Amino acid sequence: MLDQSNAEVIAKAMKPFAAGNDPDVVFESHSHWAVGHVDGFSVRVNRDDEITDAFRTYHDLSERLAGYSILDESDYSEREHDATLDNLADAAWRLKSLYELPGGWESDVYSWLSDKRPGSVENRDDRGGYPAEGDLREAFDALRYERVED
Repeated sequence: MLDQSNAEVIAKAMKPFAAGNDPDVVFESHSHWAVGHVDGFSVRVNRDDEITDAFRTYHDLSERLAGYSILDESDYSEREHDATLDNLADAAWRLKSLYELPGGWESDVYSWLSDKRPGSVENRDDRGGYPAEGDLREAFDALRYERVED
């Protein structure tokens, strides 16, 4: 997620330099049947013996990354949140048949876990939080989700 977030920020910053007939940035996508594909861009460094604004912008972003690994905290945080919501549904695969879960339960459970068991929704592997079944069961019970009768 971090790479995707930073790539999005960089792409947005480079986009203005990709306009026109002779741009200083060219977005590229290369693929090969054996190794997959790579998306990126080429940047003109020098034009008329002057460093281009495109390269200055890219260099500035690189310098920021060298100092701190996240270019846009808000974007990365949103990606973490969305991934954790997706992970909640996956982590609860066994419990879903034991409870009657209302629509949108993932957001309610996320909020409860964030307040009561924040470590369970903490992003540890750049894939979002993934709570344990016991934490989910506790959240379901605390939120008074009805248990399915056998």
